Amino acid sequence: MSQFPKTVRAVVALAAALVLHVSCGSGTSSSPSSPSAAQPVATPTPKPLNVVVIMTDDQEEVSARDMPLLQSLMAAQGVTFSNAIATTPLCGPSRATLMTGRYAHNHGVRGNDAPLGGYGKYRDSGMEADSLPVWLKAGGYRTAYVGKYTNGYGPGWTVKPPGWDDWLALTEPQAYSNFTYNENGRDFRAPSNEYQTDFLAAKSLEYLKKTEEQDDQPFFLMIAPYGPHNVARSASRHSSLFASRGAPRTPSFDEADVSDKPRHMRRISRFTTTVINNIDNEYRNSLRALQAVDEMIGQLVQARSSHRVSGKIHGTIQEKRRMKTQVTEMLGIQYPIIQGGMQWVGYAELASAVSNAGGLGILTALTQPTPEDLRREIERCRQMTDKPFGVNMTILPSIKPPPYAEYMQVIIDSGIKIVETAGNNP
Repeated sequence: MSQFPKTVRAVVALAAALVLHVSCGSGTSSSPSSPSAAQPVATPTPKPLNVVVIMTDDQEEVSARDMPLLQSLMAAQGVTFSNAIATTPLCGPSRATLMTGRYAHNHGVRGNDAPLGGYGKYRDSGMEADSLPVWLKAGGYRTAYVGKYTNGYGPGWTVKPPGWDDWLALTEPQAYSNFTYNENGRDFRAPSNEYQTDFLAAKSLEYLKKTEEQDDQPFFLMIAPYGPHNVARSASRHSSLFASRGAPRTPSFDEADVSDKPRHMRRISRFTTTVINNIDNEYRNSLRALQAVDEMIGQLVQARSSHRVSGKIHGTIQEKRRMKTQVTEMLGIQYPIIQGGMQWVGYAELASAVSNAGGLGILTALTQPTPEDLRREIERCRQMTDKPFGVNMTILPSIKPPPYAEYMQVIIDSGIKIVETAGNNP
């Protein structure tokens, strides 16, 4: 990325010091031939993991439960972020955020259509040239995109967006069949009987087969089907599934008393029987459309499992290998990845997920209202992971400072051996 936060943390400083020690030596004047001089030990550089990202369109979290291959091949063997938040839950801004790592007010795409959004807004802002595929290429990856790009991307573009080696993007108007797409700068129309998700799956499998011939370079493949965006359409083989299912009846579904809601919500009338039937029908169709996505996940996993290159699909079946560095040895973790403390985010769920994935998760002490709450959060995290994790303690000047000493005592009493500090020394 072009900008980094300037916060200096003790763990980051320690990691930097370790890297300098490995690359520059101890800093003494001992001769290399002296018996007392430590000789560096060569450690093989681990091969970067291949990465496959699959992004569905407007999918509800609850519908993932009806994707059995997703559940068995990814959720059961990977990490699920159960408290993730879309800061601007709209197609255009969210896609720009995924590509740039920036909030909507920073990347400038605030809607789906011009003048606030759309592909033109994203391209002309300069953010497209400073985004994920550009960074990945600079890091030595081959990059490929297959599927829906961003709202407003239409036919006529003869140049691929920056950073993509292989490019196949659906063009407006989006459709489940008889759709159009741009492949490496050329416009095409799919055969009328082609179902879009199946087409994207076949193209993605072609790409994976091609990468088998280039094992020396890691790849990043992003697949973005249109499904289950409404009005959802399924492949004919799934059209009779979920006949008795309806939309989940959550507490907010057709809520009777909305007096505590904003004005625009209070203006909405209660659902009629016709509206409820339409909602249920659309939910059934979305579940049906997701079955082709689920099948695609299974095909991709099978393809990579049958040809073990440098690793399996990231986030599904991860190789049990270790990246051995001084940081991993010192902290007892699998990969040299340290989460860092994050106020109001560093709870047990996040810290344990990072640790379970092989990095070092960090609880944020001052996110907890009291030292006793921190003690309970540490115990809760221990119930979620048996891997190492740490605690962040941010110490800042304050007219009425929190009881730092009591928080530190809880950390000590709880047997936490890794403490990240920020702001000042404890």
